[in-house]
Amino acid sequence: MERLISLSQLGGGALPGVPTLFNLVFLWDLNLAMALDKWWLANEANFSRWLEGLGRLEAICSFASLLHDNPTWRFPKFVNDDRIVAQKLGHPLIPEMKRVDNNVSVGPQGQILMVTGSNMSGKTTLLRAIGANVLLAKAGGPVCAMTLTLPWVQVVTSMRATDSVTEGVSLFMAELASIKALMETVQRATRSGDGLVLYLLDEILLGTNIDERRVITCRLIQSLLRQRAIGAMSTHDLSLLHFKEFADRCQKIHFQETFV
Repeated sequence: MERLISLSQLGGGALPGVPTLFNLVFLWDLNLAMALDKWWLANEANFSRWLEGLGRLEAICSFASLLHDNPTWRFPKFVNDDRIVAQKLGHPLIPEMKRVDNNVSVGPQGQILMVTGSNMSGKTTLLRAIGANVLLAKAGGPVCAMTLTLPWVQVVTSMRATDSVTEGVSLFMAELASIKALMETVQRATRSGDGLVLYLLDEILLGTNIDERRVITCRLIQSLLRQRAIGAMSTHDLSLLHFKEFADRCQKIHFQETFV
């Protein structure tokens, strides 16, 4: 292929009239097209396999570059467990000088990590850090953490749903659709009894009043705790931490801001 590409450039040249001369004397374009067609007939069966191999090599090189640029990152360890445990976990897109790392534990089944705190204290960033690092781990890359042990999980989220005027979808309806998709994934895993789901919920149901939000959120948490899943939720509603139905199954962490 490289040789044919090189030959295709010979007929160009910087002098005007050279391509025409090549075609008149050697039927250059016609012979080149016939050679390319012959090459394709001989190699088409392997072509998709070659592209897949190149893609894998490029992915490996990307992970190698990622680890080279971030020497403090580590490779994760997959375990036969239902807990994700990380030390000094950070968001991979935040520079090290600005990043705040945290120790995190998500799971086991029947437990939910509840993240509370003030605005801009880092609740959403923590959930995104968990999700991003789990996906990096599943892809075979290094993670932004000192250590990370995890089971093989399917990641589903409900974060930052948006309304749509053109489609006639309100913010509340968009959030419900996002939660519905999440619940369907979790329920499929529970019915099949195969695999584990990691769910991440960030300030859900902001598109409705606080009373309806509390009722729906409580029912949602109760349902998730019965499923084959582990996960975390961020919220400003501190009353959720004290519902007797699941208060003893909430792992509570709180983010606090400081002014400098």
